[in-house]
Order: sequence, then structure tokens, then C-alpha cells
Amino acid sequence: MADSQNLTTVLVVGAGLSGLVAALTLLKNGISVRIVEKTPEFRRGQRGAGIAPRTLDLYHFLEVPKIEKHATLLPLVRTYHPGGVDPLQTLPMSPVSDPTPSCPYINYLVLGQDLAEGHLREQLEALGCFIELGTELLSFEQYPTYVAARVAKTSGAITVEEVINANWVIGADGARGVVRKHIGVTFLGETRNEDSMLVGDFRINGLDNQHWHMWGTMSTKFVALRATPDMGKDGFVLFANARGMDTKKLSTDHNALKEFLFSVIERKDLTIEEVYWVSEFRPNIRMANKFGEKRVFIVGDAAHVHSPTGGQGANSSTQDAVNLGWKLALVIKGLSHPSLLDTYTEERVPVIAEMLKLTTELLDKAVEADRATTGESFERGQEYFMLGVNYRGSRIVVDEFTSQTDNKSPYGHLSSGSLQAGDRAPDSPGLEIQVGSRSELIRLFDVFRPWYHTVIIFTDNSTHAQSIVSALKRYPSDIVSPTIVYPRGWSRGHETEIAAALQVIDGEGHAYQGYNVVMERTKIVVVRPDGVVGALVRSVDGLERYFGQIFV
Repeated sequence: MADSQNLTTVLVVGAGLSGLVAALTLLKNGISVRIVEKTPEFRRGQRGAGIAPRTLDLYHFLEVPKIEKHATLLPLVRTYHPGGVDPLQTLPMSPVSDPTPSCPYINYLVLGQDLAEGHLREQLEALGCFIELGTELLSFEQYPTYVAARVAKTSGAITVEEVINANWVIGADGARGVVRKHIGVTFLGETRNEDSMLVGDFRINGLDNQHWHMWGTMSTKFVALRATPDMGKDGFVLFANARGMDTKKLSTDHNALKEFLFSVIERKDLTIEEVYWVSEFRPNIRMANKFGEKRVFIVGDAAHVHSPTGGQGANSSTQDAVNLGWKLALVIKGLSHPSLLDTYTEERVPVIAEMLKLTTELLDKAVEADRATTGESFERGQEYFMLGVNYRGSRIVVDEFTSQTDNKSPYGHLSSGSLQAGDRAPDSPGLEIQVGSRSELIRLFDVFRPWYHTVIIFTDNSTHAQSIVSALKRYPSDIVSPTIVYPRGWSRGHETEIAAALQVIDGEGHAYQGYNVVMERTKIVVVRPDGVVGALVRSVDGLERYFGQIFV
């Protein structure tokens, strides 16, 4: 048996986006974390730079404002004939929309993954958690109450092995990592060797830095260079492929790489000043049959891999991490039964399966395009924003307002008036809160956080609200946080003093509209720590039914 004094609560293996978000979610929940990374230094490069609106929601809840601050809109796509300077087309990959009351983040943004990871590391370090670089997981053994993980720490020419005993392990070590292989889950799917690609970061002179430039077709030869402001005015991300191309050679021989690029672009006015990094990529379309075994779980690329054409990988990975993180925190605190962790696989597998279908269809569309250029084949619909990703079929959501047969795809479209348990919880600005003698405005997204359930009580009866808040006192106050939302036009002074509850007036009416509240009825909404509607109920009985599935 491991010495309980030397146990690590959670060991996170891998310091990419999914590992960092998992660690941050746990730390925000008051859970200690140790995070190891086998590479000797932090990774460079844009890699998974696209940030979906749904992921921006989560970064807001996790209080990582620098990601939103530094991210930029997707540049417009310009397509060209080889050698052409004037574009054939200029089109958006996705249309730019204005934010709405329910969706403050409505557009796809881009930020280099290395920068996003840096902002996440800053948050971890502020909470006393530092990445252990040069530390590779070799193997592990599971026991009834802990996991013994054998790691190798390398510093210069010296490597030292250590056994880390942890209560729980999260594998965020990628598709080729150790964790998934050691828990014995399947990883079925396909590898598209014929569709191998090159990706990398470059400095290029002579090309405008406001657009995503594309030449050729993916069915023959194709080069795309996306302007990247966070790399400077001459920074570009490469995405290229050609049937029969020797990606291994081109990824290591930069002279051969430049010859290939110019054979497709045919622009003598451009010069490649620097190749930051370049790598070959073969589309793997695979997912594990389950995302955990006993005390070990997998997130991100360790659980699923796919074509990069949909920009869904990094986003799905962060959503994996938050879904797992809040549930694991409750189990560690002894507030939930370990069976709650089964719902991580149950909720995420249908979402990931649909994601693989969508991204594969987009890859096929791009590869099979026979038009002069493939700009249109990269256009994305609303489903790629992930605002409609839902867990309507989950066994731990409760909905007293909707028929159980009224389901939709786990990647369904977002539509007003159709909110159900399992859906993304809408935002609502214009909530009036009394602070001393003055009234201030807040929004619901400033109330939601990944370390507690928010219970929203929509009512015009403060006495009834008091009874509901009193019933919630049986649950830990730092885990269940009530918010009372009175309707628009409610007069101050009618509410009673209700301890431990935030009381606001829906001054602009967005909350009642977004949550489909009929003014004459009380409606109670439970928003989970991952920003998902866990319950839509009418009374305390409904709340008890929901929380009875969450807490022991």
C-alpha cells in the first residue's frame, strides 16, 4: 500500500491544452494536481489555433481572460491560380456575426496554441502548480485506492526514475501516449496515408498579412498560408498536401520543402525567411471506446484523433477536460459516488463520434473538390461553433418541461425557444444587482463557474424563493450556489433578505427569454460547473431528483 502522506491527488500526464485545462479545472475546485510533460521545453507553434465560441465560454468560466483578449477573428480566405497575384475569390471561412444576449462569443477566433497554453500555464502557476518538463511516463499499475506511475526525469545527460503514487491519473499525452495503451481500451478507426499533409509555421515576405491564402486543390496539389498576427507581420501558418508527396522528406529537408511550395504557388516575388517548425501529418480518424478505466482517464488526443480540417480537436479536448474535471473533483471531495465518473464517457462519446463524422465529411469534401481552388470546401456551418453540443441523452440531466423523446443530434444547431436539460446554458446581460445604495449590472456568465452548480430560481414570489433556497442548505454552500432572478419591472423592496443567495432583476428581459420562462410560473434551472443545463424543474422535488444523481 502507498504511503498516504506521499500520495499525489491527481497526476496529469501531458501539458498540452487538454492537460492544462484539466489541471486548471481541478485546481479551481481546490484539488491538488501534479502535471508532467515528457518534452524538455514547451512546444512552439500554432497547431490547434482555432477557438470555437463554446470553448470561449469555458475559458471565461475558468477566468483566463488573456486568451479572449489576444485571439483574433479568422482571416478571410483568398484563392489564386498558380502564379496569380490577384485573388480569384475572397470569402469568409465562416460568417462574422454580432454577439447576442445568449451568446457573447459567437465567432470563431484564432490564437496560436503555444500562446494559449502559455496563458493557461500562467493561471496554473498563480495557483502554485508548475509543469515538470522532461518527465516521461513509462508505465503504471492500478491498485484499489491509488495508481503507481513510473516516470523518467531527464535533465541534460542524466535520467532518474521515480514512482509517483497518485489517487487518480488523467492521460493527456496524445494519440501515441502511454496512458490509453495501458488501460486497454480500443482505438478503432482509419489512417489516411494517401491524404498526408504538411503543417508548420513560417516567416514569409511579400504576402499580405490580412488573409488566408490558398493555391491549387487538395485533390492534386494544395498550399494554404494563413496570416498569423501573433507571429508578427510576416508570420504564416502552412497547410499543404499533394498526392504521392514525400511528407517525411519535406518535413526535414527545408530546401526541398521550399521547392515544393514554389512549384504550387509559382510566385517569384515571395521569399521564405524562416521555417519555425514543420511536421508531417497523416489524418487519423479514431476514438477510444471508453474514456476511462478505474482510476485512470484519458482526454483530448489520447481519446480521439481526426482530420484538422474542422478545427474541432483542441476545442473538443478542452471540453473533455472540463466535463471530467468537475466530476472528478466531487468524487475526490467525497461528495459524489465514483459512478458519476462513468458519465464522462457516456456524455462525451456521442459528441466525439458526431465530431469525427463532421470533420471527416469536411476532409472528404476538400480532397474531392474538382474546382479550380478549394476555398468553398473549407467553409464551416454553425455546427462547427459547437454551441449546439449537448448531453440531452445523459442519465444525469433532469427535464420536467420537455418530452423525453424530443432529442437532437449531440452536435445540434443552436435555436431560440428550444432550451432543454443537457444544452449549453445561455448567457444573459442586463441583470440588475443592488450594491449598497446603487444598482449595478452583471451577466449570468459572470455567475457561472467550474467549481459549483448555479441554481437559478426564476420567480416573482420572494417567499417561494426563500423556501427553495432554504431547501438547498442541505448541500455544501461552496458547491451549490443559488441565484434568484426576478422578472423585468420588479420593484425593489418587495424581495426579502435571503442569506447566501444572489438576487437580481432581469432588467432587460434576456434571462426570462433565453430560459423560456413563463412569467406566472416558477422555473428552476440548475447550471452545471461546465456551463451545461443539468436540470429544468418546477419545484424542490425536482431539485432533489437532480442532486440525488450527483451527490451521495
